[in-house]
Amino acid sequence: MEYEGNEQDVKLALLNLIWQRRPTYSADSITFRHISKKSPAHKKALATYRKAIRADWTLQVDDLLSPLSGKKQKRSGKPFRGGP
Repeated sequence: MEYEGNEQDVKLALLNLIWQRRPTYSADSITFRHISKKSPAHKKALATYRKAIRADWTLQVDDLLSPLSGKKQKRSGKPFRGGP
């Protein structure tokens, strides 16, 4: 995790959003794992951060919360290219 040592703060922020729609959502469902600096995921994330490449997907709050509502989402099949 990029914010190593802050896992609990990130988890709590996510849970505060999730619990608005699903108060019984288990905190144990959110876990973090270390990604090696040699992994393709790390290389891609770093290149995206440095703006050497574009992100494949920009996660929005509704991307996290919509599945929790129990409603099926309509997906275009295209990655979201928007963002800040």
